[in-house]
Amino acid sequence: MTRSSFAMLIPPAGLLLLCGFAQAKHKHIPALSSIPAARQTAAGENDNNSSLTLPTNQVLVVALPANPTTGYQWEVKTVDSGVLKQLGDVTYQPDSNLVGSGGTSTLVFLAAGKGKTELNLIYARSWEKNTPPAKTFTLQIEVKEKKTDDAPKP
Repeated sequence: MTRSSFAMLIPPAGLLLLCGFAQAKHKHIPALSSIPAARQTAAGENDNNSSLTLPTNQVLVVALPANPTTGYQWEVKTVDSGVLKQLGDVTYQPDSNLVGSGGTSTLVFLAAGKGKTELNLIYARSWEKNTPPAKTFTLQIEVKEKKTDDAPKP
């Protein structure tokens, strides 16, 4: 292998290392498969600017299209964490194994306490402080106490 061909291998290898370190910093939440489907509520791109009512202890799973290779990431801008608490960090699942392909970012929340809050998410580059986000996602959330007579009858 010539010196110039070896030098051409370094940038892709470095990129792979950086991607690995970037993914390693995320805290993982308990597997959603361990939470009964009846305790999960899904929201996605089509639910933007809508309202949801959740019982306490319900898990809200927000899945949105993303492509972190562009530098953009979904993040929580505002939410009352006493009403809706984020569980873990944003996770990302690519649609394919191709470098630079898009995929889905998932944010998981727990309906922690009775009340109302607005969940505001932004899709932005963290280093672009004076630039509006590329996308926004908003949900009006109301969390109500779960009534005991709402429980399934035997």
